[in-house]
Amino acid sequence: MSDEYSKLEILKLENSKLNERIHSLELELKKNENYAQRIQDMSRNMQKLRERKSKYRTLAHLLRMMCDNVPDMIWAKDINNRYIFTNKAICKNLLNAVDTEEPIGKNDIFFAERERNSHKNDHEWHTFGEICRDTDLITMEAGSAQQFDEYGNIQGKFLFLDVHKAPFIDENGKSIGTVGSARDVTSAKQTEQLIKGSEQKLTLAMELANLVYWEYDINSRHFILDDRFYQLYATSTEFEGGSNLSPKEYLKRFVHPEDKVKLEEALKKGMTPFSNINMIQVDYRVIRRDGGIRHIHTQAWLNKDADNRTHKIYGANQDITERKKIEEALADSNYLLKTIINTSPVRVFWKDINLHYMGCNPAFAMDAGISNPEDMIGKSDFQFSWSEQADLYRADDQVVMETGEPKLSFEEQQTRPDGSQMWIRTSKTPLRNDQNDIVGILGIYEDISDHKHAKAEKDRLESQNQQLQKSESLGRMAGAISHHFNNRLQAVLGNLELAIQDLPEGSEAISSITTAISECDKAAEISSMMLAYLGQKPSKFQPVDLSEISRKCLPMLQAATGSKTILNIVFPDIGPTINANVNQIQQVLFNMVVNAWEASTPYNKAININISTISPEQIPDEQIFPVDWQPQKNNYACLEIRDTGHGISELEINKIFDPFFSNRFTGRGLGLSVALGIIKTHRGAISVESKAGVGSTFKIFVPVLN
Repeated sequence: MSDEYSKLEILKLENSKLNERIHSLELELKKNENYAQRIQDMSRNMQKLRERKSKYRTLAHLLRMMCDNVPDMIWAKDINNRYIFTNKAICKNLLNAVDTEEPIGKNDIFFAERERNSHKNDHEWHTFGEICRDTDLITMEAGSAQQFDEYGNIQGKFLFLDVHKAPFIDENGKSIGTVGSARDVTSAKQTEQLIKGSEQKLTLAMELANLVYWEYDINSRHFILDDRFYQLYATSTEFEGGSNLSPKEYLKRFVHPEDKVKLEEALKKGMTPFSNINMIQVDYRVIRRDGGIRHIHTQAWLNKDADNRTHKIYGANQDITERKKIEEALADSNYLLKTIINTSPVRVFWKDINLHYMGCNPAFAMDAGISNPEDMIGKSDFQFSWSEQADLYRADDQVVMETGEPKLSFEEQQTRPDGSQMWIRTSKTPLRNDQNDIVGILGIYEDISDHKHAKAEKDRLESQNQQLQKSESLGRMAGAISHHFNNRLQAVLGNLELAIQDLPEGSEAISSITTAISECDKAAEISSMMLAYLGQKPSKFQPVDLSEISRKCLPMLQAATGSKTILNIVFPDIGPTINANVNQIQQVLFNMVVNAWEASTPYNKAININISTISPEQIPDEQIFPVDWQPQKNNYACLEIRDTGHGISELEINKIFDPFFSNRFTGRGLGLSVALGIIKTHRGAISVESKAGVGSTFKIFVPVLN
């Protein structure tokens, strides 16, 4: 029993410990649950904190943007008058701080002393500082918003500020500093001080400026006028019945009927007690008592109290009649100048320093394809049809602006809106302001395209005339040479033939004479070619198929140019049909192909021969021979021979059809001359296109038979 009892006691003890352990675990579990809840709460709080922080940053950025983009000075200070916020305006205009962060933690005295130390010998350099500190104290003691006039020198210049300050109250209602704003009213205050200044100085100044002074009392609603005022209107205080005059009566007695509404509206804006303006300015006409009409400029200042209530208006009237006359004369002059510019055929334009157009006349706008000159403003040369020449134009502009020297009467090309080119004569000069600073460029140009074309036509006609004269001279010379040469040659041949008849058969001299006769026959061929060049060689014409007779000539051409020469042939199957001498046309083709072969390089002996039918409009009007030839209305057969040789220089093109001219072999040069002579007898022409290093293209034009 005792053992069982002992076991029971042990079991109870272990059970008790187990219960304690379970209780401990339950407590620990609850504790962990509390930790988890706390972590969740902390997470939610952190999220809210981040959201508030983001919102705060957004609001802070918005506040900064708003404050930094207004002209008024805005700030906040702590209880010890140290800045905790400043906008750009106060940093720039009052503190002379480098940025809006520099003032943080500093007070007005710090900046005042810094400015004074920078100009120790100038006691008037900076007098602000103490004033600002004193008004901060007044504001905090008052516990409400306050207005102050604060003034003094900033960087040696007088500054008058309209300052508004209020206590800076935290969320618990406790004052922790001040907030404030200030507006620069220096000009208005100086004007007010001027009005309150010395009557003698004011009167003298007003006499010099042709001014008269007046006041308007808000309460009595009357103008207060003096004798000087009435003198301007050719009347007096006595005649007008006193110095007080209502606005209605003033309008009735003196103001020109056409200007009454304008003046009445201007006066109404400033004569209400709580007007939101500080100044009135208006120009109008008055009719004096003597009937004269004068132009008046009225300027008035509204004198307001602390509640922004206007209690008086101080004004001055200035007789600006003479100025108006000058302005009208100037306007007339400007109108005349504008009319001259706008109606002038000369193009006029002006650009700013960045080479953007500031204006132009209608003639220039028309060249740009724009109907309204104002549409040019702000645009550059790259936006118009002459964009390809824009870099050249702007380079000239830069040189003129950099050197300050004009560039006059130089010729250049400009692209029209339709893509065609025009020649212009341009002059450019620096555009200067009243201070003589270069602010842009003024340019003019005239269209000289017609002059250019006329000169080119004149040069062409002179060249053509020279060619004709040369051809005529060469023709006469060639005819004379051929005639005399042929006569002498016939005499030689006749004597040789007689001599060979007198020789016995088998004589050794017969062989020599036979050779001489053969050489004479060859020499006679030269005479025949000279006659062909002159177009005097007898020939029989008949309708022939140009492609057919050209094909028959191909074997002879291949043999003459060698097996290594490639002849690229493009002929139509039939036609075109021309009225021609077959042998002569084949002679032309042979001469032209041999000329192309001789012009080709040793490494590229390819010759292209094409035949086609073209209209007269397709025939070029330059580099065509004879120079005085003109196509007729009918179509033309075109025989084209193109080589890949060295090309022909511009100086030689006008000589290549001259007899015996050659740039390759001495003693040669009748091939092209004969070809041209033959084509002339066929009422045709030959054109030449050549480029150095590329080759030459000869096109032969002969009328097609209908």
